[in-house]
Amino acid sequence: MKMEFLDATGAGEYPNASPKLLIRLSEFTNEEKLNLINSIEKIVLEKREILKLHQLPFIERGNCLINLKLGEKDIGLLTSGSNREYTCLLSPSAYRDMIEIIKNVEEGHNWLTPGEYLDEPAFLISKWGPW
Repeated sequence: MKMEFLDATGAGEYPNASPKLLIRLSEFTNEEKLNLINSIEKIVLEKREILKLHQLPFIERGNCLINLKLGEKDIGLLTSGSNREYTCLLSPSAYRDMIEIIKNVEEGHNWLTPGEYLDEPAFLISKWGPW
């Protein structure tokens, strides 16, 4: 599974892209998808600990660091440290929704955070890369 930070404007080629910045999970096997689901369920929802996606052995870390953290309300992605380090802060309900989205993504793509939290960067899953 590949994880990367993208400038959707194509370095200015598509200035009206919305959202302009993305964090994308892509190029994954069914086994990697199930491993991600199990990690979210066990670490975030059951243990209530921070899941560092970039440290999972099946994720090919690109140019960003992503932490999944349980919150009382849905915030979405927040800058949390160094350049391109983000924390995704969502409620248990929103993480359960995220798990369902991951389970059901096939050939297309889908947003991993609720629609009202598609601020920049947005969090996306896409089987083959394009969205």
